[in-house]
Amino acid sequence: MSRGVRHYQNPSYDAATPRENEIVAFRLANAGLEAASNQDERIRALFKNQQLWSVILKDVGTEENGLPSDLKAQIAELSLWAMTYSTVAMTRDLALEPLLRVNQDMVDGLRAQAANMPGEMAQAAASGARIAV
Repeated sequence: MSRGVRHYQNPSYDAATPRENEIVAFRLANAGLEAASNQDERIRALFKNQQLWSVILKDVGTEENGLPSDLKAQIAELSLWAMTYSTVAMTRDLALEPLLRVNQDMVDGLRAQAANMPGEMAQAAASGARIAV
């Protein structure tokens, strides 16, 4: 059995929290946007960014999402802006800085939210560490 399969079959492996996954997703989106050095890479990175925000929009639209309704509305609005900007930037020479800033703002907000969590989970989430389950 490969090491990877054994890792996931082990119930004590380190699991990322949903918040950590979101932070990683925004960081990856920014890394792709920053690394795009030609038009094909730019379009690919913008498409990935658009997909990320589409997932965020879908999530805040579900009943299972426990965020306050006013925050969900603000995130939905931001999602629509980011998706539209990403799509338009695929065909126009728009600066990517606004997307980079909003994605980094999301990372900062998620980290701040993690810092308000009690105990060990807050420390692990704020540092980007994984929490053992």
